[in-house]
Amino acid sequence: SPFAAAMSSGAAGAARVIAHLDLDAFYVQVERTLDPSLHGCPVAVVQYNPFEQGGVKSMSAQDVRARVLDRGAKDFENHSLIAVSYEARACNVKRQMRAGEAARLAPECVFVQVPTRRSKADLTSYRDAGAKVAQVLACGGVIERASIDEAYLDLTLSANAALEEVGFEEVVARARRSHVAGASEAPAFVSKANLRAGSADGVVIAPATDGGVGGGGDAQEASVATVSEPSEPAAAPDPMAKFRPRLPDEASVAWWDREEHEWREEEKLLAAGAYICEGLRKRCVDELGYTLSAGIAPNKMLAKLTSGMNKPNSQTVLCPDHTENLLRDLPIDRIRGLGAKLGRELAEALDVKTIGELAVTPIRKLEHVVGEEKAQWVRKVSLGLDDDPVKAREMPKSIGTGKTFRGALALKSLEAVKYRLTELAAELNDRVEADEVEWDRTAKLLTLGLSSPDERGTSNGYCSRSCALRAGAAEKAQDALALVSKWASGRSNWSITGLSISASNFVSNEKDCGDVVEMFKNAAERATTTATPAVSPIKADQIDKSVLAELPEEIQREIRASLFPKANAAAGGTGGGPSFKKAKNNPITNYFTA
Repeated sequence: SPFAAAMSSGAAGAARVIAHLDLDAFYVQVERTLDPSLHGCPVAVVQYNPFEQGGVKSMSAQDVRARVLDRGAKDFENHSLIAVSYEARACNVKRQMRAGEAARLAPECVFVQVPTRRSKADLTSYRDAGAKVAQVLACGGVIERASIDEAYLDLTLSANAALEEVGFEEVVARARRSHVAGASEAPAFVSKANLRAGSADGVVIAPATDGGVGGGGDAQEASVATVSEPSEPAAAPDPMAKFRPRLPDEASVAWWDREEHEWREEEKLLAAGAYICEGLRKRCVDELGYTLSAGIAPNKMLAKLTSGMNKPNSQTVLCPDHTENLLRDLPIDRIRGLGAKLGRELAEALDVKTIGELAVTPIRKLEHVVGEEKAQWVRKVSLGLDDDPVKAREMPKSIGTGKTFRGALALKSLEAVKYRLTELAAELNDRVEADEVEWDRTAKLLTLGLSSPDERGTSNGYCSRSCALRAGAAEKAQDALALVSKWASGRSNWSITGLSISASNFVSNEKDCGDVVEMFKNAAERATTTATPAVSPIKADQIDKSVLAELPEEIQREIRASLFPKANAAAGGTGGGPSFKKAKNNPITNYFTA
């Protein structure tokens, strides 16, 4: 088959062991660590209400009880769910549902609003929790954070070391708790609906009341063969059954039970990867209180695909021989990159619905539909091939924050814009300062982004403006407001539905003392910089005076102070300071101009 040929060609290269680890109902888990009384009951984390009377109030992450919604509140019904516990999912509560509908489905559900600060969601507690998990996972190998609650690990080196140091028998003894995707001929894919709900398709064999991560006992002794028909009348269905960890099925147990001589080297490596993942997941439970699900496979695409198959708190291994069983009946939209326009285009043009059908489609037909380059990529992923490496964390190229103002919240005056920019600039300033501490670098460029129905120069109503970045939250807010003022000049009855500001163009703070000429240059720049007060990057003739006149007097003074520094300096400035002038006889600058 094309799958077998692809897998054999892939195995000819260096075998890899890649894991994808995903925290289970992550926001709910974080809230439960903050308030243990939430354990065991249905919980939903909801978005804040942007239309809250009097503005969005700041609510601390630590004060969970204050963030529990009052069902009697008139705006309760409209809160949108962004995370749902498995107890709530058992009552058919789903993400993106409104709180009112969820409350009718799960009367006992507790609705916790996300923390808020500066008129927007404050995700700090979730980011910090995700970072702590990432620190534990990084002990296993090279880590690539995919989002706030998921990561890829390259376990290849660690897996080889485990086989050498621990031994094959010990590896299998722990790793056998893992499910084996595709070991059974039964359809092994997870539907998108159930993936969103957090559970896999298929019959539940037995609840994992012992064994595995987060429990005692030895799961390796369990076998599907021991499950028999009940002699007594069947009990009422357990609504939580498919939301509990399951024991591996019979085909998985048989795969683990093979003699060592029946194992190929790449299979042993995957087993060692499962051994390592089991240990990392247990550490996350023991040290942090968080459960994760994992997929272990030869590449990132397949690892991501398998990690969600047996949620929650379980892990799944996919070996090359089973890839065809997994992908054959898999809907096209379950492969990342084929879930949107490209996937629909292929399905309609080629009359295919599954990855298996796509895999046997002649390459010429693929090229006719999507072009030669995309056709090659489609062919590779349809065969389960992916050579994308796990990339260690890199310094971010930009740091930004933003907020949308849809409908009645649209901003229609510079005073309203200033209020919002002040909040955004304060957040950006905090993050820029933290970045400087972590990476020892300084951002030099401030970029303002705005969305507006009045911006007809672009297809989506978005435009951006940039200027030099100054230190300080107030300075960032002032310069961003000046950029908006310039944009608003000449427009009437404008409105803004989205604002963002970001910092970029980072320069390392490390000083190279090896070059004497560079040292003098840097000294000259510092002498000039320190002798000149910070000014706005916007020129006076770029501001519409009629727009400026609309602003409150205090804002006008701030803008004029940055636009006309010389006049202010000559007048003594707001603080009566001296007028700054460049020194005429500077030995450093003269050295270069002589």
